[in-house]
Amino acid sequence: MKTIWGTFEGREIGIYTLENEHLRLEISDFGAIIRSLFVKSFQKDVVLGYESLADYVRDTKYLGATIGRCTNRIEKGRFSLNGKTYQLALNNGPNHLHGGIRGFDKRVFDVLHQDQASITLRYRSADLEENYPGNLDFSLSVKLVERRVELEYRGLCDQDSPFNPTQHSYFNLCDEETIHNHSLRIDAESYAPVDPDGLSLYPPLPCLDAMDFKSPVMLGKRLSQNEPQFILAKGLDHHFIRDLHTATSFVELTYRDRCLRVFTSSPGAHVYSGNYLDSNPIGKAGFSNGFRSGICVETQFYPNSLNNDARPKGIVLAYEPMVLTTTWEFICTTEENHE
Repeated sequence: MKTIWGTFEGREIGIYTLENEHLRLEISDFGAIIRSLFVKSFQKDVVLGYESLADYVRDTKYLGATIGRCTNRIEKGRFSLNGKTYQLALNNGPNHLHGGIRGFDKRVFDVLHQDQASITLRYRSADLEENYPGNLDFSLSVKLVERRVELEYRGLCDQDSPFNPTQHSYFNLCDEETIHNHSLRIDAESYAPVDPDGLSLYPPLPCLDAMDFKSPVMLGKRLSQNEPQFILAKGLDHHFIRDLHTATSFVELTYRDRCLRVFTSSPGAHVYSGNYLDSNPIGKAGFSNGFRSGICVETQFYPNSLNNDARPKGIVLAYEPMVLTTTWEFICTTEENHE
């Protein structure tokens, strides 16, 4: 179902509603933004968002947005590929962030397909848009399957090009104004430390002490620890590396009996505890959208892999399609334990 939401640059913008027995999701063709995700067993919309299209046009926090061509920071906005050096916009201090001045989050997508529980949106990014090489044909497919939201990113380009898309929804599984009473588990042995500008560094470090999330930990208590990396980032804002041979959930976010499990084919995820959310603007239904009111699980390649030795790298090869998948599964653990 499509609802007209407004206009942007002369184009009609819609919100498309997907629904099944367990979930109801709203997504827009502006920025392929997930505006709402209602989990029926929780009786809760679990993602942060805004009421109006105008708020998303002005948004600098990437609420619910699809990010491309490359998520995260690229050092000094510069990379070399096939013997040529490219300079991207510096839109985050000394670095390039989330696709540049106008990434996919501020582009209008075409809807290729929609039915009751699925949608496919497409955006064609022209050669040298934001100074990325090659004509990139990008699509995002979203499908509701039982208690799961299945995301598929597909890229096809006529040149080798950086390609590292993600979804930037902020999750909050409760009605509280922060995620401090959520517990977090990350099935990772190593993570990328950050510098004072938020750039992920290489090589990765082992997940020890305060950076160890292999067993569930309460976020508020953990983030209050005197960990230098938390002080630098104002909380969690770090990439964690996935064991590519493990098919179990990579990240689990839990509040009481409510649980989000994240599965992905990507080699890791950047976990961000909403440290720069500032209630400007206020969110849906008057929710504050304030400091640490939501947490992102941005599945992706190792950040800045174009400029470090991380493998695999976020590069789509010419005429070779790349497909990446991420699944969000919402479980009520008391119901699961009685099945």
